[in-house]
Amino acid sequence: LSIPLYTGGQIEHTIKGYRYQVNSADMGVEGAKQKVRYDAMEAYYNVLQKENLLQVAESSVNMADTQIKVLNVQFDEGTVARSDVLQMEVQRADYQQKMLGAQGDLSVAKVTLCSLLGLPEGTEIKPTNSLSYQPCSWELSNCISYALLHRPDKVAAEYAVKQANEEKETAKRGWRPRVSGVVNRQIVGKEPFKQNRNGNWEAGLEVSWNLFDNGVTDANVSAAKKNAEKLASDAEEIERNVRLDTQKAYLQMRVAEEKIATMETAVKQAEKSYQLASVRYMEGVDSILNVMDAQDKLMEARTNYCSALYEYNMNKAGLCRAIGIPVGINVPRYVEAELAGCSPQRATEAAKLSETNVEMDP
Repeated sequence: LSIPLYTGGQIEHTIKGYRYQVNSADMGVEGAKQKVRYDAMEAYYNVLQKENLLQVAESSVNMADTQIKVLNVQFDEGTVARSDVLQMEVQRADYQQKMLGAQGDLSVAKVTLCSLLGLPEGTEIKPTNSLSYQPCSWELSNCISYALLHRPDKVAAEYAVKQANEEKETAKRGWRPRVSGVVNRQIVGKEPFKQNRNGNWEAGLEVSWNLFDNGVTDANVSAAKKNAEKLASDAEEIERNVRLDTQKAYLQMRVAEEKIATMETAVKQAEKSYQLASVRYMEGVDSILNVMDAQDKLMEARTNYCSALYEYNMNKAGLCRAIGIPVGINVPRYVEAELAGCSPQRATEAAKLSETNVEMDP
């Protein structure tokens, strides 16, 4: 029986290194959960977007149908030319084609969401929400500070550096002696493990020290040191990426927010322009082409407004992912528990989020 009493730090640093490896893996799990949440939000918002575009396409078809009915009545009364009716019917056919395309896009979006959620094939999905504008009061500086504390990949990179440093210390064991407590018993007999002739006990300390290893230890320490330096450089790069991701997502969200106000105004102006063109045509002072052009611009404005809402909500979801809004665990609380000496399992339990304490505001 040999019990290690001193290994030059090999056992201690190996244990710490594996603990940091588990800590890093816990951060990887949290990062994967955050990605799953973002993917689900993206697929869900895509369904809402396709529904909005389908509604716009259906409204354009209904608008064209109303125009055609009015034009047919006027044609029967002899107040409009047949060419005006034909041009509106062509316009209606174009809107019908776009509506069919929007229906197909919606079906694909629902199938994609169904597959992402792991639902059985053919499950009917009926979203209960709609794309809307909810103002975001977050400041960029607060978002960056929050991200530096909560991004799982950044914390995982820091744990990887700590693990590499422990591996570097482990490699130094070759420079140090090894001391073990040894207990030995010899059994002499005709049958296995049965003493009938002689039995001796020995106990003591065993010391070994490799004074010359042809530079193997130096090479191992140098390699471990270089690996730690590389991981430290990677961690710095990840921190820069965290800052960049947060800034990009924040600025994109703000740009989309400005688009919403602009497109909302454009829709109102397009509606007034269409009404004015319709009235002018009914009074005989304008052509059907101007009515059709106003109708196209109205549909385009409504489509752009829907797209602005979609971009804003998606960029806001992207900002939540960029700053590391938690899903399963609160990362700073996990780090605090780990620094206090908790095992990875206890740190996870201490940082675990419940449905009532999910933190969403940086």
